Amino acid sequence: MASWGFNVARVQVNESCWLGVQGVEPAYSGVAYQQAIEKYVSALNAAGMYVIIDMHWSSKGTAKKAVRQFPMPDER
Repeated sequence: MASWGFNVARVQVNESCWLGVQGVEPAYSGVAYQQAIEKYVSALNAAGMYVIIDMHWSSKGTAKKAVRQFPMPDER
């Protein structure tokens, strides 16, 4: 990306994975997911990139996994 002249990358995260809730496999959620995001952001920073972390996928309530965007993810 830097070779194309970009200096910013947006990293999209998933609420269910970040929180480790709603039945997401533990190997891919919670602390493991957070550490993977942190590692990726660190690699981007090391390459001279700024990073925007975006909670891109969210869910309403607790019943369903985060699979789309909602305008107000914490609104009930």
